[in-house]
Formats: sequence, C-alpha cells, structure tokens
Amino acid sequence: MKTALRKLGHAARNRYTQAGAGMTALLVAGTANASDPTGAEAAIAAMETEAQATIDAAWPFLVTVLGATIGMKLIKKFANRAS
Repeated sequence: MKTALRKLGHAARNRYTQAGAGMTALLVAGTANASDPTGAEAAIAAMETEAQATIDAAWPFLVTVLGATIGMKLIKKFANRAS
C-alpha cells in the first residue's frame, strides 16, 4: 500500500503530469464557456466596434507625429550641412 501511495505521489509531482492536468482543466473550462454565449457575442462585437473607432482616431495623430519627426530630422541634417 505504501509503495502505491509513493508512486502516486511521484506521479503527482511529475511536471508532465501537472502540465497534462492543467491542459485538461483549461480544455474543460474553455468548452464550458464556449457552450454558453449569453451576451458574449454582443459584448465582443461592441468591443470590436470601439477598438476600430479608436484605431481610426489614432491614424491622423500617428501620421502627424511621424511626418513631424521626419521633417525635424531632415531640417537638422540640412542645417548641419549648411553651417
């Protein structure tokens, strides 16, 4: 009996066994969540819409900053050559 308990203890400490148990738990949790989409699809659609609006608002700012940075580097380069 003690030998069987020792083997069971060694198996529980084995990192591969722990990883397998963790993956099984994630698979079961994912399956349970995937089968109950009450309102989740609407929430994800709203988040996608908000993210797209934020990205659309950020593009003009990004282009302005990039253009200003390139412009300042060019001005600095030509000013150093002129002096």
